[in-house]
Amino acid sequence: MQVAPPGSQVVRFADFALDLRSGELIRDGNRVLLPEQPFRILTLLVRQPGSVVTREDLRREIWRDNTFVDFEHGLNAAVKRLRTMLGDSATAPRFIETLPRRGYRFIGDLADAPETSDPTRTSPTPAPRRTWVRAAWAMGTVMLVLLGVVLFRQPGRTARTAKLIRLTSTSGLNADPALSPDGRLLAYASDRGGSGGFDIWVQPVGGGEPLQLTSDPADEAEPSFSPDGTEIVFSRRNTGLYVLGALGGTARLIARTDWARTPRFSPDGRWIAYWTGFPATVVAGGIPDALASISVVPSAGGPSQVLRPQVASARYPIWSPDGERILFLGEESTDKKLFDWYLVNRDGRDLVKTGAVQKMAAAGLVGGPPIPGAWSPSREGVVFSTNEADSSDLWEIPISPTTGRMTGSPRRLTFGTAIERSPAVAASGQIVFSSVVENVDVWRVPVDERTGIASGPLERVTNNPASDRLRSVSFDGKTMAFISSRTKEDEVWIRDIPSGRERQVTHGGADDATLSPDGSRVVFSKVDAGTRSISMVNTEGGPPSPVCADCSIPGDWSPDRKHVLLGKGLPSRLVLHDLSSGEQAELTAHPTWNLHQAHFSRDAQWVAFHTTNSPNVRQVYATRAVTGRSTVPQEWVPLVTDHGCHPSWSADGSLLYHFSFRDGAFCPWVQQVDPVTKRPTGPPHAVLHLHNPGLRAATGAAATNVIQAGYFYFTATEATGNIWMLDDRRD
Repeated sequence: MQVAPPGSQVVRFADFALDLRSGELIRDGNRVLLPEQPFRILTLLVRQPGSVVTREDLRREIWRDNTFVDFEHGLNAAVKRLRTMLGDSATAPRFIETLPRRGYRFIGDLADAPETSDPTRTSPTPAPRRTWVRAAWAMGTVMLVLLGVVLFRQPGRTARTAKLIRLTSTSGLNADPALSPDGRLLAYASDRGGSGGFDIWVQPVGGGEPLQLTSDPADEAEPSFSPDGTEIVFSRRNTGLYVLGALGGTARLIARTDWARTPRFSPDGRWIAYWTGFPATVVAGGIPDALASISVVPSAGGPSQVLRPQVASARYPIWSPDGERILFLGEESTDKKLFDWYLVNRDGRDLVKTGAVQKMAAAGLVGGPPIPGAWSPSREGVVFSTNEADSSDLWEIPISPTTGRMTGSPRRLTFGTAIERSPAVAASGQIVFSSVVENVDVWRVPVDERTGIASGPLERVTNNPASDRLRSVSFDGKTMAFISSRTKEDEVWIRDIPSGRERQVTHGGADDATLSPDGSRVVFSKVDAGTRSISMVNTEGGPPSPVCADCSIPGDWSPDRKHVLLGKGLPSRLVLHDLSSGEQAELTAHPTWNLHQAHFSRDAQWVAFHTTNSPNVRQVYATRAVTGRSTVPQEWVPLVTDHGCHPSWSADGSLLYHFSFRDGAFCPWVQQVDPVTKRPTGPPHAVLHLHNPGLRAATGAAATNVIQAGYFYFTATEATGNIWMLDDRRD
């Protein structure tokens, strides 16, 4: 392994080059500015290839003693982001190897590099890097705090002074910010009113008391100002689109629809564009109107016109500066989840595929589909967030006002460890955005054993800043298995529910697990060098023993603890693995569908599972657990055919629990079934509605659920956040 020369300013490895002067990562000629902490971590690692850089070394070099920060969380987040930008994996690393509880080691091969990676390009003047301090706040969550003023320079551009200003300071969730055109008034959605839901609030940017504009029991969100700043348009869940005065008044209904998302006034104020349907990351095939479409309605009221460009779905419309066209995130095929930014006339004609998403990916922007936020004439481009779920940053990209095509490379605007999304831009160029921290924990709710519907209040089961995701609960309801990131890598943990005591039972990584009915053993899966394997470990301790070297995800234990259901092959079929002999027998399979999350009924006569029919379709079926042969799809009993996933049985087999988006949010549902035939009887009912924006069963929280000892256990994401403003106008 080569050692990076001490004076070298460009370090090469694989198809990457790291410019140590500018802090840029270069790949295929595309330059991406690394965030401060990932850049410094990578620099330390490549300066000592093959050697361990301890966590203490990193703390000392990057997180100084006088910096108030949650170091462990900050380091884990920075390494995770660095790996994402390198396309690296923690479980099968090419570049950065983790040594649990010790540190990291660079294992890539370094090549000699010239002084500059591109001799035809003059490097910009080295710019001071943006540094954000993370402070532990509330229940160990990490929020961004203002350090001060940052200077940066780009080739051919005037120097800017960037000020980061916090505009809200509550312990709840403040989101969906909007700035008045003159930049003096902020509107946003917030739960600060105490009702548990979202209302619309406004406040002066320069300081002053917030004013609550709405108070309907339904969530009201996604406000946006009219071009003259006198009115605000917003969405009211299950009702429609409303407009009211920027400082209050009576809201008037503009368009009636279940959920009018991200409404935006046209530059002349005559029209409002919005979209309906489900977000791009939601799998909701089978639900009526799930596929997204864009509509335009007169701002004074009147019939909405649905734009029908020749794409499978259309979301997040923003107006071109001249108001004649709309830029949006479109989906070419729901079967392949292929996205791009498209441009279309206001009447839906003359569709143009911009190719922006592919060019962003070529420039190193990875993650979910980029969400256009605002097309700003003063900034000469589009400000966008990198994802509608999970981690997200803000970027901007120069866009031609005539063609809608990229005229330059994307530029990162934010570098925090929180989730930064929903940018809005004032006419003068200031940007507001929401900075959200999400914490994933296990929750439970008591349920009526006859109906399956919640019969009491929600209870938090785990409470840790790390991500805790439910996997199984023993039949007696006393032992719970969950996956947690508390020790940096995901591992299996056990919780004694009566006492609350928790202990770690795996120590080499785990990405899924299932607990035996008596709580004594765990079957878990992990990935090593790109290959997934399944092992078993005693919950009281001891080394793991191998179960299957070529299986994928563990499903469920048989009630007699002699067999375990496993997924195997592509498309994934269900096999029954004998834990004593190691023999396997196929339970069922489909020629093109993947079968997941299989669970035995308590009498071991039936197995419920969900199918991945396509990237956009999930359904739930049951099959008999037949000995000696594999059942065929024609024998399956359809339990949930509109949309459903992650099924689990009640103890008596008369109820089938699952998650679904059928009411517009990801909620747990229960379907009564015939105890003998398992045929559905009557419509499904919600176990409880998870419509509170601060607590959801999506975004980082898999829908795994268990019903044991009178409680419905599930994983949920709790969100808190505040509004910030970035003022980087040119001096």
